[in-house]
Amino acid sequence: HGAFTFTALYFVSHWSAKNYPWKGRSTLYCAVAPLLLQIPGLCEFLLLCNARSVESRSFDALLASGASIAVQPGGLLEQVETDAERERVFFPARLGFIRKALKHGTLLLPTYAFGENQLYRTASWVRRLNKWFYKMFGTGNLVVLGIGGVPTSPILPNPLMLPIYRNGLHVRFGEPVDIGPRNEDPTDEEVEAAFEKYLVGLRKLFDKHK
Repeated sequence: HGAFTFTALYFVSHWSAKNYPWKGRSTLYCAVAPLLLQIPGLCEFLLLCNARSVESRSFDALLASGASIAVQPGGLLEQVETDAERERVFFPARLGFIRKALKHGTLLLPTYAFGENQLYRTASWVRRLNKWFYKMFGTGNLVVLGIGGVPTSPILPNPLMLPIYRNGLHVRFGEPVDIGPRNEDPTDEEVEAAFEKYLVGLRKLFDKHK
């Protein structure tokens, strides 16, 4: 996820370009936090770029229509835990993205954004502060170290919030993972088994390109 998910911007811009000029309903979407769709101006921009809410109802409707969705399972927790010195991924306890894939019989495509953790400097005190805000209010990063390591906040956008100059960001795709046939109500054991298949594909992708 990184301090801010520039990868999502890649997906929405790439997919929008791929679907231009408009020739009917798109089948490619990017899932974003519902909060982003409540901000005037940003909401309209994201919707035009084929971003949709990560909420369960939206997910089901899109997958039922045959659409493909890019999702970052770690969400806000992975964001506030971002560490420029470590590569870590987080997954929700109930593995909702696995359950949705099983419910709709959808393949999973492991994807990793190399360099996203390094787009901003990080510090332990910043992580502690953002984790406190996350636990108390359910927010993402409210404090980041901007240009020159100066603390700044997305609440007050300013030039210091630009990512580190010339820091590379490389998105790599793995092989599609077939986690099994359509299953409307998978057991926890079936979800865990499907998750293990996905992790094998993700580790293979990471080891190949790290």
